[in-house]
Amino acid sequence: MTEYGLCGTKVREHAIGAIATVEVEQYKTRSKGHTRVGYRTVLVLKRGDRVPVAVRYKTCRKSQQAIADRIRAFIHL
Repeated sequence: MTEYGLCGTKVREHAIGAIATVEVEQYKTRSKGHTRVGYRTVLVLKRGDRVPVAVRYKTCRKSQQAIADRIRAFIHL
C-alpha cells in the first residue's frame, strides 16, 4: 500500500493475514449550513491501524461498499 501523509508518500507492506476487516469510513463536514458526507474504504488491521484504500473520500457509499465487499471476498473475511 502507498500511504499519503503531510510529509509525502511512503510505501508500506501489510500482510493479508494482518487484515482484521474491511470497512467503509464516513466523513462529515458542515460549512455555511450545508453538510457534506464522504466515504472511503479502509482496511482495519489486527493491531488497530486503519489503512485507507484510497486517499480521497467519495460521495457514493454504495460504490465504496462494493469495493469493501470485493476485498473481503478476495481475502475470505
